Amino acid sequence: MPKPTREFTTSGGHKLVLYEYITGAEYWQIKSIYARALSKGTGDAETSLEAEKKGFELAITSFDGSPDGIADKVLNLPVTEYREVYEQVLPIIEGKKKSETP
Repeated sequence: MPKPTREFTTSGGHKLVLYEYITGAEYWQIKSIYARALSKGTGDAETSLEAEKKGFELAITSFDGSPDGIADKVLNLPVTEYREVYEQVLPIIEGKKKSETP
């Protein structure tokens, strides 16, 4: 059964379709990035960026109607729009409802 989605449009007019949630298995994909880094004795900013990119890939199903290269498209937005998207995605990957976030 497909996951429910919702639409979000950035201030620059980019239309994103986001999943309402990610699954436990998808969440583990993000956590495994950190676990892999810890097992190598690292855990630097690069690890956080890799995990964040994975979160975009898992939480967003399309960007301006296309499912291709979503994370890179988000990362290439002006920082104000990037932050808008990040604020939408963060509660999804943390498993929080929008009303639970500060």
